[in-house]
Amino acid sequence: MRILAAIFNIVLIGVVIFAFMESGIQKWNDWLIFILWVFVPIFSIIALFVQKGDNWLSLFIKRKALEEKQKIDQLTRNKD
Repeated sequence: MRILAAIFNIVLIGVVIFAFMESGIQKWNDWLIFILWVFVPIFSIIALFVQKGDNWLSLFIKRKALEEKQKIDQLTRNKD
């Protein structure tokens, strides 16, 4: 999933660069939009590959999965 997200971010950067090359940058606020549309996906790619999955969302999902596994184990033990 991380690789797919990185690929989409790279495609987005390419599309933005191509679009601004075609239309040109005339005003200073065009530069601001260009910089945001290029650097935000770059930072997103960096965040995807630097973070190792110990954020609150991944821990919450792991906890819920373990709770469900414990419930299943308890139900199978009670069934026997």
